[in-house]
Amino acid sequence: MDLSAAGNARAAVLSDSLSGKRIAAMFATPLQRTQQTLQPLANVKGLVIKQYPATQVASNALLDSLSLIKGKIFVIAGHSNTVPEMIRHLGLPLSFAGNIPENDFDNLFVITIKNNEKKLVQKTYGVISP
Repeated sequence: MDLSAAGNARAAVLSDSLSGKRIAAMFATPLQRTQQTLQPLANVKGLVIKQYPATQVASNALLDSLSLIKGKIFVIAGHSNTVPEMIRHLGLPLSFAGNIPENDFDNLFVITIKNNEKKLVQKTYGVISP
């Protein structure tokens, strides 16, 4: 299933907001919407979106491996059920329990790991979800 018009607009806003960052790599599940979310940014940065399986085990393993790499910025597009668990897997608290509501598409979670200290900033981007 393709992104909606609002989803495409959000993807463009995401690309604009991250285009000035020195992104080392981008990851998305094979689902079309996660790929389409990152494609505008991938085009701007000249990067290929690397795929990871849309399972919690694979999501956590990806996050574990990336958290060991110092000084790099990564962008990961995931799902309403896997992203919160990835964040919790790192031991970071979220402002909500459970999954992201299935009609909530404007979340941006920025995780910083510096000197083994982890920090989470929850943001939104683009058109606000209904």
